[in-house]
Amino acid sequence: MRVRTILLVAFLTAAVISGAQSTRADRDFIIFENNGLVFASYLRAGMKLNYEGAMVEGGNPWNVVGGYNGMRFMNESNYNEWLLGYESDRENSSWWGAAYFRVAYDIPDFSRGWLEASNIILPEAFFRMGYSGRSWNLWIGRRYNDKVAIAMMDYYVANLDGNGGGVENIALGNASMDMHWLFSYDNDGNGVDQPDGDGNYNAFIGKQTLAMHFKDIAAGDHSLSFILAPSILPGNTIDGGPAYQTTGGAFFTMKYDRNCFFKLDGRSQTYASVGFGSGANQAADTNLDASGWEDWSVFAGFQGSGKVNETFSFMTTLHYEHRSYDAMTDFLSFGLRPMFKVAPIFGLQFEYDLEVAFTTGAMVNRLTFAPTFTPVGGDVTSAVQMMPYITWGYGDFQGGDTIAIGDTDHGLAFGIFGHVGF
Repeated sequence: MRVRTILLVAFLTAAVISGAQSTRADRDFIIFENNGLVFASYLRAGMKLNYEGAMVEGGNPWNVVGGYNGMRFMNESNYNEWLLGYESDRENSSWWGAAYFRVAYDIPDFSRGWLEASNIILPEAFFRMGYSGRSWNLWIGRRYNDKVAIAMMDYYVANLDGNGGGVENIALGNASMDMHWLFSYDNDGNGVDQPDGDGNYNAFIGKQTLAMHFKDIAAGDHSLSFILAPSILPGNTIDGGPAYQTTGGAFFTMKYDRNCFFKLDGRSQTYASVGFGSGANQAADTNLDASGWEDWSVFAGFQGSGKVNETFSFMTTLHYEHRSYDAMTDFLSFGLRPMFKVAPIFGLQFEYDLEVAFTTGAMVNRLTFAPTFTPVGGDVTSAVQMMPYITWGYGDFQGGDTIAIGDTDHGLAFGIFGHVGF
């Protein structure tokens, strides 16, 4: 245990030093101008222990029982992601092409060893082409695509990740539009676990989505975006099993992005998304097993970060969900993360989280204190952070006895965590 702890601290320290040299806060990825190579990476890793010093296994132990999502601060699994690509020259008047591959690695719990329970994922692999001097480009493959990304939760609303193709950045005055055709595979036969004669599950194309994303519509100094995504889930009969009726639907999303946090420096976003039928889950890449025209959902919320002065910054989010088709119909999450800078590269972070599952009355309150080393940026949005921490929670959390200190309604954990982007 002691050796592993020393190795983890050394690993995180090396990652922080590397990130401090490489992080580019002004763009989503790094382009090496001389040869067209594209590279970016993100790593988070750490470990957590309960009050007895035993390892707390698994990600998100603090989430409320029956809830859909939770705050990620010291409450997530170890994870590493790499974006690799190549872009041809766009300067001359000619066609250009590009290829991108995003590889992710779910790192096992530290106590289980780095090679146990490994999970390699390919969330993105696509090709893009366009013509120099034109705004639009074509793509085909699998994408990390347009969505509302709730940063404090690592959670997506109006999620257009998926397989397919489309046209991006079609100019519409000062705004632009993306148009995507996306499809998903239903490897379990649309929710029926019925193997075929060879013992294999039937796989067929599931939900088809046509998504139109209207972006960057000027609203004063700020911007509006809209997503309209009609979809259809074809019916099917599997090896004599029950027939599924064809279901249609859609979701509609509005985002309002502000280049401030009210009157403070920062950024903020208000969003609302409504879906029904095959679009009730508000995602293109997953099927809704019990989908029907009568199913519907509402996701809405607010998120942002603000900087009061050179010493004090914060992040916050408030998110609400209603899902008519689940047993848990109404859910609310709230998080507030202030940070007080003590020195240029060191600060004190706190976070208060609240989750409420209204249908069952389950509730979780969680408070985390984390002295934070921030060699780049020095505020709550820094891409490079390393944090020893302690978390205390009260309520109906799914972690159960792994974080209990007296009874199943209380919990305590501490450890070390870090993340780096470069």
